[in-house]
Amino acid sequence: METRQKSFFNKKTLYKLILIVLCLGLNLFLSFLARRFNYRYFPLYLDCVGTALATMLGGVLPGVIVGFSTNAINSLFASNITLYYGTISVIFALLFRLCFMRGHLNKFYKRALSSLVISVICGSLGGVLTWLVYGLDIGVGEMSAPLACKMIEAWSLPPFAAQVLAEVFIDIADKLIVVFAAWLLFIVCPKKIKKALDSADPFSEEKKTGKSSLRFFHTITGYVVFVMLLFDVILCTTVAAVSYYMYQDTCITKYSQICDDAVNVAMSMIDPDMINGFKAERDKVGKEFFAQLPEEAREYSEEYMEYYLKYWDFSHERYSDGYRETENKLIDIFDVYQDLEYLYVYSIEEDGCHVIFDVDTTAYDYLVPFEESFEEHIPTLLQGGKIDPIISDDTYGWLLSVYEPMFDMHDECVCYVCADISMNDLRVDQMKYIVKVIVLVTGLSIVAMAIIIDIFDKKTVIPIKKISAAASDFAFDTEKGQHEGIERVKGLQIDSCDEIDQLYDSLKKMATDSVNYIDKLEDNAKTIARMQEGIIMDFANMVENRDKSTGDHIKKTSYYVEHIAKELKKEGEYADTLTDEFISSIIRSAPLHDIGKIKISDVILNKPGKLTEEEYAIMKTHTTAGYEILNAAITNTLNSEYLKEAMNMAYCHHEKWDGSGYPRGLKGEEIPLSARIMAVADVFDALVSKRSYKGPFPFEDAVAIIRDGAGRHFDPVTVKAFLNIAESFRNEI
Repeated sequence: METRQKSFFNKKTLYKLILIVLCLGLNLFLSFLARRFNYRYFPLYLDCVGTALATMLGGVLPGVIVGFSTNAINSLFASNITLYYGTISVIFALLFRLCFMRGHLNKFYKRALSSLVISVICGSLGGVLTWLVYGLDIGVGEMSAPLACKMIEAWSLPPFAAQVLAEVFIDIADKLIVVFAAWLLFIVCPKKIKKALDSADPFSEEKKTGKSSLRFFHTITGYVVFVMLLFDVILCTTVAAVSYYMYQDTCITKYSQICDDAVNVAMSMIDPDMINGFKAERDKVGKEFFAQLPEEAREYSEEYMEYYLKYWDFSHERYSDGYRETENKLIDIFDVYQDLEYLYVYSIEEDGCHVIFDVDTTAYDYLVPFEESFEEHIPTLLQGGKIDPIISDDTYGWLLSVYEPMFDMHDECVCYVCADISMNDLRVDQMKYIVKVIVLVTGLSIVAMAIIIDIFDKKTVIPIKKISAAASDFAFDTEKGQHEGIERVKGLQIDSCDEIDQLYDSLKKMATDSVNYIDKLEDNAKTIARMQEGIIMDFANMVENRDKSTGDHIKKTSYYVEHIAKELKKEGEYADTLTDEFISSIIRSAPLHDIGKIKISDVILNKPGKLTEEEYAIMKTHTTAGYEILNAAITNTLNSEYLKEAMNMAYCHHEKWDGSGYPRGLKGEEIPLSARIMAVADVFDALVSKRSYKGPFPFEDAVAIIRDGAGRHFDPVTVKAFLNIAESFRNEI
């Protein structure tokens, strides 16, 4: 078994790598121009021309690589959001390849319609992606944002609908230019480059053979693709879930740290030994102000905001300088930590949370009831214990709260310094993060899938296709076809160095051995056939030698039969029957037409005078005897096709066109064509030759007799052909 060096990078692979680099450069150059002019002169992306060209010239894999790589590189120089639109570019490459291979780009209107369909799909996906990536916003700074804002203003559209429509409108103009520009570049591309980069059409197998290719989804490739898609879904789901919880834990840790820092700074600004006095002040001022409020204003609402503002003027007059100084410090801390939602100091008691400080300017409460989410922590808080950060979603919204106890000089917990951060932004951030992860993983998965399918195509589908085509085209019917088939098999150049390679070697060896065996069988058969044919011809000569009156009858009749048959073919007569093979058969068969005379006695066969009726009846049996002899020979002879015509000649060469002949009285075209030709040749030779019972007829008289016998004794068409060439027979007499 011969061994081969495994070669992964062949010329076509190298050409495709060059194509990817050139098309990627084209995309980057055009997108740079668009950014350079800040989209003022042409508000288009123009970053898919190279993607479309790579897809047409090289197939799906170069297209998706160029599309995704363009966005990845552009994200380094423009907004990093550009990276996530790489998946849209990959989808564009897939859709464009499908349109190209189905012939939807061959005509102007088809290109325009294909561009419109692709634009709607990619634009809609891009609009949804922008909306999600920007946190349910139209995307400030995006090219589509100004157009979306105008739509909202002019048509009162919802922001989401405006964003999607804006992306679609921009994409329609963009993709029309992209498709026509790429098609123009494809047209001017030299044919040699197209041929070198040609990528097989996955639908061509079904079109040509009516059978499915290994590339289709219900075959092994389909199972591979299905498993990959399933794995991709599981991977995306797992990554999304893990990313969600990791991001949430990271944010909670970050928020907790911010709250801890703010609380620690606040605690450094508060004198714990003064807390009880501050608490008494807050309780007194709060109760006094609360008593002045109308009943309906004791619940927060926008309508009674004025009461909350009046509280500060009221309280400022009643608080001590120490209280106001500490409160101002807390306000400064709150301003520094802008992520904070609330900053406050509570005294936790049985009746609820007594407010000591609350930086919220609209707060006048002095006693806040416990929230439901705090119930499990109340015993710890009442004892002055430390608790972990709490995430709650109650009256004041979805908050992360940090409570830190403060102790006085007697080591007693006098209050809790607390800080809250709103978690509402976390939901938006989580959604944006998950969308980015899913989109990025999906794009990379499609690229990876294209690479795997391309490798599978090169290493499995194409080699098996070559082997299958070579095996199905292998012809055993002719020697030339056999050896050409061997050369085709040897020229496949399959070097996968795996089981397919072994299959190829086995096929090549089997084909070579089969052809050698067939050649040997054919040589043996030819030898046997020549021996059989020689024996039969010797038998015919022996019969002729018994008949001393016939001379060279079998040689002459063979000559006449050959030329009459060729003339019939030249005139286009009996075209369905008079093939080259048929003519060859009757030429070889002609010497056997009188083989039945072997059963006729020498007395009758060589009688010098006219035969009696009884003798003539015996002589006529040579036709039936010839049929029986040849019929028996056919069953025991290789390559016996010519013997079938010999049997027809022997049996029917004395039949007449009008049905008056023997042995069966056939008429017209019931008589085999070979026998009708032999009848003319046989009678003509009998007329012009000397016999024991007569002398030779003159050439002209013999021709006249044949002419007169047309339509009665002979086939008129055969007689016509004979007359056309009769003069050439004069020298053969």
